[in-house]
Amino acid sequence: MADQLTEEQILEFKEAFELFAPERADLSESEQLQLQEEMRLYQEEQRHLENLRRLEREQLQHFRGMLGGASGLTGMAFTEDGPGEELIVAPLQTFDMQLRVVDLAVHATITQVFVNPSCQPLEVTYTFPILPAATVCGLTADLAGHVVKGRVLEKQAARAEYSAARQQNKTACLLEKVAGDVLTLKIGRLAPGARAIMSLELAMQMQNEGLRPLSGEGSLRLALPMIISNRYPLAALQGSANGSTEEDVAVKEGSAGPGCSPFHFAMEMCMPCLVSDARSPTHCIRFVLNPEDPTKMTASMSLPTMPDGEIVLNVGLSAPLDTRCWIEPDEDENAKCAAVLAVLYPDEAMLQHLWPPVTKDVEVDAPPVEFVFVLDRSGSMSGSPIRKAGDALQLFLRSLPPDCCFDIIGFGSSWESLFGSSMAYGADTLKTASDHAQRVQADLGGTELLCPLQAIFKRPVPHGHVRRLVVLTDGQVSNTEQVFAAVRDHSASTAVFTVGIGSSVSHHLVEGIAEAAGGSAEFVAGDERMEPKVIRQLRRALRTTPSSILTSVEWPGMSVQELAPGALVQPAGIRCDGQCIMVGALLGDVKPAAGSLRLHFRSPHGQCATLDVPLLHLSS
Repeated sequence: MADQLTEEQILEFKEAFELFAPERADLSESEQLQLQEEMRLYQEEQRHLENLRRLEREQLQHFRGMLGGASGLTGMAFTEDGPGEELIVAPLQTFDMQLRVVDLAVHATITQVFVNPSCQPLEVTYTFPILPAATVCGLTADLAGHVVKGRVLEKQAARAEYSAARQQNKTACLLEKVAGDVLTLKIGRLAPGARAIMSLELAMQMQNEGLRPLSGEGSLRLALPMIISNRYPLAALQGSANGSTEEDVAVKEGSAGPGCSPFHFAMEMCMPCLVSDARSPTHCIRFVLNPEDPTKMTASMSLPTMPDGEIVLNVGLSAPLDTRCWIEPDEDENAKCAAVLAVLYPDEAMLQHLWPPVTKDVEVDAPPVEFVFVLDRSGSMSGSPIRKAGDALQLFLRSLPPDCCFDIIGFGSSWESLFGSSMAYGADTLKTASDHAQRVQADLGGTELLCPLQAIFKRPVPHGHVRRLVVLTDGQVSNTEQVFAAVRDHSASTAVFTVGIGSSVSHHLVEGIAEAAGGSAEFVAGDERMEPKVIRQLRRALRTTPSSILTSVEWPGMSVQELAPGALVQPAGIRCDGQCIMVGALLGDVKPAAGSLRLHFRSPHGQCATLDVPLLHLSS
């Protein structure tokens, strides 16, 4: 309808007609009346067409609103001739999340109920976010009474099997990870009026946030992403097929909105020590401590619509950094098998008593550090996020050691350096940087992180220094793998520490950068305090001397059938720098009175030692 006149053009035409009509002496009165009548009919037709256009816009807006990231399954209707062209939404009726937490280990069961509102079979898709470290450990689909159990297959084999089932008019579903933190679910041939009940099981991990300065207690943190945000650059990447990728398509669908179905959340928690407090900085969640066993707690929340940001839980513990190992025997007592989970926080202070004293001539001096702060100044950081980032930057700056050098890089669609290169830390440079942090604005457009990182890596590291990058961002990028590759290629010379800000930040980006570059990640959302997160990251960044290594583990008297992580079966082992190490295993030859976990360490000077940890029996 683009060729139709606008209302403004119609008025201009009418004004011109009225202006020149009196001069048309060659027209009779009846002819002029006829022309006026034709103009009236034309105006009525245009008003009718404009009403149709308005209704079309309203329907399109309503339809787009229905296509929220968790609002429904979108699909194409099937006819006798194959898939049709009409896009239909199978609304999400309910969303239920049940969590069972033991120590840092989280088992989540997510149940979602959809309905096919059409009178034709649908092939439907649904996109939703997960934590990048989460593992899918179960999928069950009840499709109009037909129960489908998920099996793990190689991606191409799974797609082929799903396609074959569709061609045979069979009900089938396909769940695949299209990005590090995005899952896409496809259901083939959902019958007219049928309900789809999807039950997804995930294994996740809580984050230990260390000790609180005054009380000596500690805190655990769990973030549950509920929305998918747009990713930058929005333009298709060079070399991508057909101008877009699977991730692009999935993110575009998932970022339309959080949806409007009822939402229910419930959690049962069992901890190795007393639970001192619990809260959510993002939502109003009801926490209930078990009066008979203060190591156990429940939590629940019900909302009339889907959350519009991630759900964050903070749980206070009396002794969060104690080394422990849980054991859960097989339900069949004759099987003599058990699952174990060890939670370790080994650092030099914990292991110091295991080694003989080190003489001064073998001590290693810590080299000075070059700090490069990489600050997200994209438009999405406007308001509270950029102020939080500025405050965090101020705290970093005023806590730096006097022998360091530093620079501040702001990035968005473009990037800029405060000093042009790293400068020695002193009164003048501190004042310049502090003034910059005080007035910094989110004024650089989109979120293009790769270019400033590449520019930093091209800079020579100041002589005698080690380089540390600190990235503060709320963003999500479409070239995540390229960013990971860039930091991984330079991880030998540059460790990267990240701080994710806000309730829609990409955990895949923030955690992935830190993991690829040998650093660590922290997050802040809602009314969480930034200061303790900054202090933890700064302490980690200042660790520049070699660490002890956890080389292997064993359970004396028992056989190890499976063991994770794989680094414990390799000579390299795992660094003991205070970061959490979780060890999982399946054991055989388990005796009723199982003994202990034995940890084997090697010091930076080549000394070896062991440490035994008693087993905690997990009660049902």
